[in-house]
Amino acid sequence: MTQQIPSSLGAQQFPEYLGIPAWQFERALRLGHIPAPDRARRRWSRTVVQQVRDQLAGITAATGAVPDMGATRAAAYLTERFDTEITPDAVAELGRQGALRIADTYKDHPLYDGLDLERFEDQAAAQEAGRLGRQVTRTEAAELLGVRETDIRHLHRAGYLTPIRHARSRWQRRREAPAVPLYRLGDLHTLQHRDDIDWAAVRATAGPGRRSPFAALPNAAQP
Repeated sequence: MTQQIPSSLGAQQFPEYLGIPAWQFERALRLGHIPAPDRARRRWSRTVVQQVRDQLAGITAATGAVPDMGATRAAAYLTERFDTEITPDAVAELGRQGALRIADTYKDHPLYDGLDLERFEDQAAAQEAGRLGRQVTRTEAAELLGVRETDIRHLHRAGYLTPIRHARSRWQRRREAPAVPLYRLGDLHTLQHRDDIDWAAVRATAGPGRRSPFAALPNAAQP
C-alpha cells in the first residue's frame, strides 16, 4: 500500500518520509534536484512531495552516496578506494587545486564535497598532491632547506614564505588561537628555485652566532 502523503512536510520530516539521510536531502535541495519550499516556515506541499517521491531514484543518483567530510575522513575514504595511502594533506592540496570543492565548513575546518570525492578517480594526482601539500613545521622546513630556523623566521617575516595554516601547540591553552606555523612542501620547493637567493651563501653562514643573510630583508607589506 502506498503511504499516504501528509498535507505538507517540514525540512526534518521530508527526508525522513523519503527514507534518505538529511545530508543527501540538503545536497539535492542545494543542487536544485528538490524544489525550494512552496509553503510558509520552510515546508513543502503534498504536490511537491509526491513529485519528489516519484523522481527519488534519479535524485539520489544525481546527489551521490558520500556525504561531505573533513580532510581526515576524506583521506580515509580515498585510501580505501585506491588501496593506497592518501593523506589529509593530499586532500587539502586537492582542495586548493580545485580538484575537490569545499562544500562547507565545520568549526573553521573545510568540508570537502562528497560528490567530488565519489567521482574522483586520479590516484596519481592524489599522491602528487600528498607530496606537494605535505605540511611541515619551521624546524622541518629548516632541515629540508639546510638552513637555520632563524632563516625561516626571516623568510616568513619578509613574505617569501607564507604558512598554509597554523596548528595548536601542546603547550598552548585551549582558548588560545593556533600559533604554530605550518608550511607547504610545494612552497619550499618553489623557494629553493628563486633566482634572487644564493642558497650556498646562506648555508655557509649557518654557524652559531652568525647573522642570517635574510635579516636584511624588509618586512612584507601589510595588506
